[in-house]
Amino acid sequence: MEVEASMISPGYYRAIGTPLLRGREFTEADRKGSERVVIVNQAFADRFWPGQDPIGKHVGAISTPPSVVVGVVGTAKYRSLREPPTPALAVPVQQMYSDAMTIVARTSLEADVALRQITDVVATLDPDLPLIRPGPLADKLSLALARERLMALLLGAFAALAAALSAAGLYAVVAYRMQARTREWGIRLAIGARPESVLWLAQR
Repeated sequence: MEVEASMISPGYYRAIGTPLLRGREFTEADRKGSERVVIVNQAFADRFWPGQDPIGKHVGAISTPPSVVVGVVGTAKYRSLREPPTPALAVPVQQMYSDAMTIVARTSLEADVALRQITDVVATLDPDLPLIRPGPLADKLSLALARERLMALLLGAFAALAAALSAAGLYAVVAYRMQARTREWGIRLAIGARPESVLWLAQR
């Protein structure tokens, strides 16, 4: 089965806004040489330990030693808004090397100011380290929602077109009936029918 796996640092879930349901997040003590730990999401816990407390359970693969589950977080959307609840797990970045990372920062500063500060800090660590597509998370979310917005726009456009066609068709039918009965109404008025009664007949 498909499982989303990621390497994160302490405080990641607080920064990204994913709720911690039970257990704990990673700490600076979760590093190479210490007990291997892992955090799973609720979908992972429901899939592998339904009705059980996953804290203290072990997760492992053939090529790696087992890791102890120390926390459970809420299930999120990882690739698409349309995806079903996907099991996911995370390991401390200090326990598993990665040559590429995504920096997530929660700040009260303006986005441009925060981005300049982050860029300066990265430059002090390694001037040659590139930052690829930096920007506010709101912009990333807007890009992820572009397809949904396009679908909503197209649906609204088709609904408006359908309403316009229906109105045009109704107008044509009513106009035809009015024109077909014009002579009848003239005769009714000529023999003494009241205008309001003729109007009532036209509205039937």
